[in-house]
Amino acid sequence: MKHKTSQHLQSPDFDIYCATMLIEDNLKSLNKLRTDELFNEISDQTKKFIVDSDYEFEPLPPHRSRKRKQMADENAIDELTERFIGNNNTSSNSSKSHDKFTLGLLKDISLLSKKRLNEVKQNIKNLPVDAFDIFGKIYSKFVQPDNARHEYKEFCNYFELLEKCESLPNMLHDNRDTAVCFEDSDINQEEDFDSENDNYLLSNKEDNDASEKNIKNHGSLTLIYRLFCNHGSLKIMFPTLFTMYKIALTLPVGSVETERSFSKLKIIKNRLRFTMSNDRLEALMRINCEQDIDIDYTCVIDKFSLKSSLLIKNLTF
Repeated sequence: MKHKTSQHLQSPDFDIYCATMLIEDNLKSLNKLRTDELFNEISDQTKKFIVDSDYEFEPLPPHRSRKRKQMADENAIDELTERFIGNNNTSSNSSKSHDKFTLGLLKDISLLSKKRLNEVKQNIKNLPVDAFDIFGKIYSKFVQPDNARHEYKEFCNYFELLEKCESLPNMLHDNRDTAVCFEDSDINQEEDFDSENDNYLLSNKEDNDASEKNIKNHGSLTLIYRLFCNHGSLKIMFPTLFTMYKIALTLPVGSVETERSFSKLKIIKNRLRFTMSNDRLEALMRINCEQDIDIDYTCVIDKFSLKSSLLIKNLTF
């Protein structure tokens, strides 16, 4: 189960509600393992396996402890430090209440995704009765649960239409006048050239639209927030919902991208590259982490060629 939860959380567009359910299931299984009865049962099974098995078990050889070489600007000490833990009952109770509110908040945020909006639109009864209650308790200064549920139901009815209006369709009119002919051959050549460029731009636009349509879970929060920003009237029509999207986007729901960035950092800045400057490190990190961004190489070459006359002569045609 832990392996499935890890795989689900590492996906680029994971379902927040499904992730919270997997985490709660893992917490229940871990709490069961921490009971004395189950621990004694596992211990008895292990001892029985050792007695009944034909294998000869030998004690593991002791390993010599190694100390990691410290860097020039490192002040870490290879010694244990004492820390105050406090009362176990108090800390456990506070952590349980904290986890309860955190998971409840994540469940409310999962309702803001594109997938859940479509589910509620198909059947308004799919919206839970206590939706956005914990969101309202934590952010009571900005969000009222009743207003949030009312605006959410209204927004579900208009979301599909607003999403279609976000970009122009391939054909604006059903009946197109195709009987217009031009006698000038130069104009025809220019039109052919323009049509090729339009087809190229249209294909790129369709690819981007297709990739955005595949985003349905927590990754769709950014797309819906962009919808609010492009249509200023939506902020007035759904003020509570707009505030909830702003809060949801500022919360660290997933840390996968951050962890991947630190993994790239360990690969780029290793012990052999420790004297690398911050500007070069930042540039290499940006190249590795932002590989999904489409870059117009022609525009890059044109800007780079403006640095000197020699580059203009060699790079431009």
